[in-house]
Amino acid sequence: MPTVQFTNIPDLTAIVAHFDQHPNAQLFLVHDQGIYLMPASPTFKNETTKEGSNWVTYAKDCNPDTDEEWYDNARHLVGGDDFGENVTASINVIRTCAKEGKTFSIRIAPTSLTFGVGRKVKA
Repeated sequence: MPTVQFTNIPDLTAIVAHFDQHPNAQLFLVHDQGIYLMPASPTFKNETTKEGSNWVTYAKDCNPDTDEEWYDNARHLVGGDDFGENVTASINVIRTCAKEGKTFSIRIAPTSLTFGVGRKVKA
């Protein structure tokens, strides 16, 4: 089964901070231009990056701005169809990853997603 990995510890920490401030927020795993996690809440629409777009954190090797093979990598991991899947239940796993400096992973199966704590991210 393919596994999507998120290795940017500052971004995972930002997700945790967002949920600490907005406990009713939701988190989505999205596949369209790459694969990324995107928090969503009534207040999130006002939270932007320095560039002014909605904040997201990309999966390893699936960022269209930095990974030349992002399209093929994303297609290999999750298939060709675009989707948005609510993964709010993963916040406690993300909290552990951010605290311990470890990769957050999502194992993709045809009918389920499994959240996990991966290896320590090299500084």
